[in-house]
Amino acid sequence: MLLITLREKIQLDENSYDAELSFDHGIPYPIMVKNPFSDKQEKLLEWYFEEYSQFPFIKQVEFSQAAESVRRYGEELFEQVFSEPRVYAEYSNISQTSDLEIEIIGSPAFHQLHWEALKDKYPDSDHALALHCPIIRKPVGHPPPMVTGQASATLNVLLVIARPDGKQDVGYRTILRPLVEMLQNAKLPVKIDILKPGTYQALTEQLEQVTSQQGKGYYHLIHFDVHGAVLDYEALQQGRATERFLYQARFGRADLEKFSGLKAFLFLQGQKEKQADPVEAR
Repeated sequence: MLLITLREKIQLDENSYDAELSFDHGIPYPIMVKNPFSDKQEKLLEWYFEEYSQFPFIKQVEFSQAAESVRRYGEELFEQVFSEPRVYAEYSNISQTSDLEIEIIGSPAFHQLHWEALKDKYPDSDHALALHCPIIRKPVGHPPPMVTGQASATLNVLLVIARPDGKQDVGYRTILRPLVEMLQNAKLPVKIDILKPGTYQALTEQLEQVTSQQGKGYYHLIHFDVHGAVLDYEALQQGRATERFLYQARFGRADLEKFSGLKAFLFLQGQKEKQADPVEAR
């Protein structure tokens, strides 16, 4: 496995970062990365990824503009990362292999950049890098200890589904149906348990019950089919005021405490309709 690592060093301002790029843990190259898009362009991408799938037959002009902007975003981000001739030359050599992995290491703010859109700008590369090799995102600091799953004839998956906005949200079958059909058609030895609605309490109880019945390490993979966001404390407070976010009396956890900077959250199902339960991604 050949590895390309992009590591954040320091955040310069809201949209810019000092970072470094290395190939197979070799000598790092210093780079500077900036969000290629303005807030207005980011809003278009947000609509494209979050809302368009609900109404795919309307706003075709906006759809075309957004789809094209993903390509442009990826090429501009690629240019920032691999702009130096020596860096691009090394990338060209290593990218010829079919056994390549890209890892992104940084703060929640650094992970707001759409790294999966990275795309070589030259004409002979029609697709984003994410379609050719895995892109792995990692937080700064020491990773949690690895837990060994049970030996099994099947890959056991827990699929956690949360749609806080109900009928106004992305239909869960939009993702679930093609996933299940793909596994069935490929005849892969995968067993899926579906947890819906995905509340924190339901997730906790499901894991406790399965552990008591099957022992530790039964699930090899937990997939969260949920929304998420990188938020500051003020944004959480605003969501609390409108009861958009479950903030207090949260099952199994203390009330959210004040923090500085940004944190990444997954949105599980809240206690009320149109209420999300923000769970720290860590």
